[in-house]
Amino acid sequence: MPRGSHRELLTELHTLYRLAGHPGLRKISDEITDSDNFDATVNRNLISKILSGKTIPTPLQLDTLVRYFISLGLDDANPTKESARLRILLSQVQESASPTPSPTKAPTSLNEALQWAGSTGSPESLIRICINAKPEFVLSVLDELSRRHWVAFRKAVRESLGETFSPNNIPSLIAEMRLAGSHRWGVDDILTTFARVRSVTETVELIRLMDATGQTGDVVSILRAFMDRPDAAEISSLYVSIFELGISPWTLEDNRVRREIETQKLAAVAMALAEVGRSDIATPAVHHWIHPHISFQGVDLALEIERAGREDQAEDLLKEALRRGRMTYAYNYLGSDSIPTEEKDGFTLLMRRIGEPIEGPRPFDSQ
Repeated sequence: MPRGSHRELLTELHTLYRLAGHPGLRKISDEITDSDNFDATVNRNLISKILSGKTIPTPLQLDTLVRYFISLGLDDANPTKESARLRILLSQVQESASPTPSPTKAPTSLNEALQWAGSTGSPESLIRICINAKPEFVLSVLDELSRRHWVAFRKAVRESLGETFSPNNIPSLIAEMRLAGSHRWGVDDILTTFARVRSVTETVELIRLMDATGQTGDVVSILRAFMDRPDAAEISSLYVSIFELGISPWTLEDNRVRREIETQKLAAVAMALAEVGRSDIATPAVHHWIHPHISFQGVDLALEIERAGREDQAEDLLKEALRRGRMTYAYNYLGSDSIPTEEKDGFTLLMRRIGEPIEGPRPFDSQ
């Protein structure tokens, strides 16, 4: 392959493939299909074409392969950062690549799409026929794929809906999926895919529509997936936009279990919001993702901001952590054996600055 961005992308992908132990194509395809941890399905032929350079992967296909290879034992690698790095290369490949020839005409019926899928071994025809189609038609496609036991194609079509559907059409699609019962488990996949690959403007519009219909849990799901993006400025832009629409994520009711977000990511988002003059929403925006009674992440976040030289913002964040966790939270932090001494010292100094000195035993220790 000639020098260029495609060759560079292949080199990086093959490095991960080699470090993963050169797993077989069938193993890769089967384990990705059987897992709920990946956002795309890839059959053996497609994997072969991607690794040989004959096919340029989509962003979700590349993300899936990167995360899969890293899951096979690359403990030191950060899958989100690696995926973001390779997707930058992919965007360069796509900009320089010649347009890929498409079939002369799009399928006009489900039967025709099924025939094309069966003959090509690709779900492309099924994905194309579902783009912005009526929800009942999309469900009929998914049901037919289930009936035929075309599991990989069904997963590919369902996941593509988040990539291809207009924000205006997503709410009705999700409502029909929930009403159908058997499809309700696919809703989070669609929302997660949408948030990870669509523009800030499109995501803001979907959040606006979901909030207007009272789907606050879905709004939180979209925001959680959007927080996985590597660019803190993008996340900051989303928060500013929805706040200006009158939507405050930290006030939304949501009883779902949330995955913890890295402290460094929360710090980057808080600082990005401050840089655009929105310190007023920075503190509630990041503390929305922290549970004060489960971890000391609120303190860790304030110290992270302090190390970045933003003393005023660190003080605001620590005050919020104390407001949410109360003073016993602070004493428990100092009493924890897992916290390094230098971290405790930094915390004590920060407590003095905000007018909450905490030297000495806890009030109830002397009783």
